[in-house]
Amino acid sequence: MRAISVDHWMEPADLRVSDVPEPVTPPGGLKLEVRAAGCNFFDILMVQGKYQVRPPFPFIPGAEVAGIVSELGEGVEGFSIGESVFGSAGLGGFAEYTVLPATLAHRMPEGMSFDQAAAFPMVYPTSYAGLVYRGQLRAGENLLVHAAAGGVGLAAVQIGRALGARVIATAGGPEKLEIARSHGADEVIDYREEDFVARVKELTGGNGADVIYDSVGGDVFDRSHLSELVVSAEPEIVIHQLTAFGTPDGDPLAETIRVRIEGTRNLVEAAQATRARRFIAQSISFICKPVARGFTDEDTPLYLDASPKIRPLAHAVNELETRTLNAGDMHGIVLRYGWFYGPGTDYDPAASIPRAIKMGRMAIVGAGAGTYSFIHVRDAAVATMKALTRGSPGVYNVVDDTPVRLAEWLPIAANLLGGPAPAQIDERLAREKLGDMMVYVFNEQSGASNEKAKRELDWEPLVRSWRDGFAELYSS
Repeated sequence: MRAISVDHWMEPADLRVSDVPEPVTPPGGLKLEVRAAGCNFFDILMVQGKYQVRPPFPFIPGAEVAGIVSELGEGVEGFSIGESVFGSAGLGGFAEYTVLPATLAHRMPEGMSFDQAAAFPMVYPTSYAGLVYRGQLRAGENLLVHAAAGGVGLAAVQIGRALGARVIATAGGPEKLEIARSHGADEVIDYREEDFVARVKELTGGNGADVIYDSVGGDVFDRSHLSELVVSAEPEIVIHQLTAFGTPDGDPLAETIRVRIEGTRNLVEAAQATRARRFIAQSISFICKPVARGFTDEDTPLYLDASPKIRPLAHAVNELETRTLNAGDMHGIVLRYGWFYGPGTDYDPAASIPRAIKMGRMAIVGAGAGTYSFIHVRDAAVATMKALTRGSPGVYNVVDDTPVRLAEWLPIAANLLGGPAPAQIDERLAREKLGDMMVYVFNEQSGASNEKAKRELDWEPLVRSWRDGFAELYSS
């Protein structure tokens, strides 16, 4: 079949069609004859190698598809060959045929075209969840949609209109404003030409918007603009989940250190200016001073006297936590997450860590005594939601119930992934080749206790052990 196959990181202009084998329909899956495929910004990032998930080469990009069912996998019920369906395939959409789990497929309603269906799976559920589940938008309310001519923004305009809200849209330039207006916006504002805060106040009789939908956000380092955005939103709660990925040609921690120091300062100040009542910040559980026995807890000091290569990160985390916990009248909540795993993380089957394990490139350093506290991203999200309304100001470890040494979990993960048994590397050699930070992670870090979070946030991880989570994640 013909498909766009990526065998090295490239720019979109370099993509080419080639002949590749048809995919095999897995149990529980559908094979589709693709009639249309959506193209999202993350698809572009993925072919450039800039997305958080980097599939192994070669791969076929394209997450959103619509087409005709050509084959049913073993055990599939409720679908028939010849039906028109759409869904999210994750990868493989830019091809004549693709496969996707039947659980992620939906029949196309009468009157929906293949082009419309292929544009639906990502942006519309995203906007619907934000407006209905989180924003609780009601008929007659004023909805402000930023970046309203983009994919997610345009979906928000249409959904807001369908729900009976008065939709005020912002965009840059007359052409984008016309797109928003033609899709249901009642009022449009060119943010390049007008002060959108003042204009929204004018349009709403001084009351402001009831719900503000901003799918883009602002530069956390642009102090004045960030403050303007936060003040315009008038939030009761501000959640700081910002981080930054390193670059291969520079200090991999430099940007995340800057975010935790400068970004936190700017965001706390903006939240204070709007008189938010609660500020929730993302921290990490694995930068506490290692303990000789047992696990760290929320009273364990951060590793501020670590070696020079580790110390800057510890001090940046300390800055984030101190600013959050001393934010004046706001209730400051610090969530010290463990090592994230699950879809979209570095432990996603298609991401860098499992790829290294499968290829035998991740070794046990020294005794492999570094003790990991993992947390499934779903459980981390639930804990964050709990922190919106529960918990007194303070620090909470968001980790699973079973901290584990590298020497124990790495061989199990290798076996699940079908990789070779991990090699072992001397600590001194590892320090020369990998550096102090990686030796700390692999051989020195301590696991963390989650007892306080369970007790005070009324939270329990659904995936209590990394063993069960890894088995689910890697069994396929």
